[in-house]
Amino acid sequence: MTISTHLMKTAAVAFATLAASAGVASAGGEVVYGNGVRQGGVAVPVPVPVPVPEVSTGHYMRIDAAYSQGDVSKYKSTDPYVDGFRADSYLENFPRYGLGFGYYFNNNLCGDIAIDQRNDVVSKGRGNRDYSIANAAGGTNATIAMRDSYRETSTDLASSNKDGFTSSNSTALANIYADLPVNDRFTPYIGAGIGFVRHQLKGRDFTRTTTCMDTVDCDPATAGDQAGATTLNSTVSTIAGGINYQLAAALMTGFTYKVWDNTKIDLGYRWLHLQGASYVGRSPGLVETLKIPDQNIHEMRVGLRYDIN
Repeated sequence: MTISTHLMKTAAVAFATLAASAGVASAGGEVVYGNGVRQGGVAVPVPVPVPVPEVSTGHYMRIDAAYSQGDVSKYKSTDPYVDGFRADSYLENFPRYGLGFGYYFNNNLCGDIAIDQRNDVVSKGRGNRDYSIANAAGGTNATIAMRDSYRETSTDLASSNKDGFTSSNSTALANIYADLPVNDRFTPYIGAGIGFVRHQLKGRDFTRTTTCMDTVDCDPATAGDQAGATTLNSTVSTIAGGINYQLAAALMTGFTYKVWDNTKIDLGYRWLHLQGASYVGRSPGLVETLKIPDQNIHEMRVGLRYDIN
């Protein structure tokens, strides 16, 4: 075999291989590759491209704002002689702000941990409280009629009389929600939560004037009747700031509306129960307690939920 013959055979083999790889038909059958793949005259299906699915972690974050109104507007101020609500006192309504982190268990159940903070509010009282004390020295009356007078500001009637304090609170709740989706965007829900409230008293500035109102006897320290001996006794009590932890619970209803793929508007109502708080102060000769009673708070809430994908 000459060198030229060997080169010709080698070129023929290379050409045949190249033709087969390019989809050129041969005498033994049809070979075609590409979108219409056929081998030996039989079509071979091409797999359809599979889109990469969006991965969701199942977690979400939330931010909320609310306007809150309590069903109890009074606070209690107690001492050994008087234990009752101050009829002239009031607790202000307040805004509330919150943050939370949650998880979708499935399409119909989710839960979150949420912390809400109430702004500082100033509560004030004014007016009078009537009561009686025992006439220990004896006399015509077994008890002596007394009156405590309070004023709201230093410019009210008696500049030395006032009653006011500043307070705030925050709540931490574990919440669970049942979602009732209507369509891909609109989802009503109901829910419940349990946790605690942190009451914080920023201090109470309290001054009162105690007046004997009895027309027969106004001196419990002297035997017999002391008619006309009306006495005035100004007392001061200041309660320092304090922190008090109590139980909190909630019931919620509302709906979410999807505005973007990962973002929902949340509109709803929340009933929030807060156990009250008690702070002890001291007046000359007696101990006085400021009591914020249990409250049922009604809140209209608006917020955003952001799904973490």
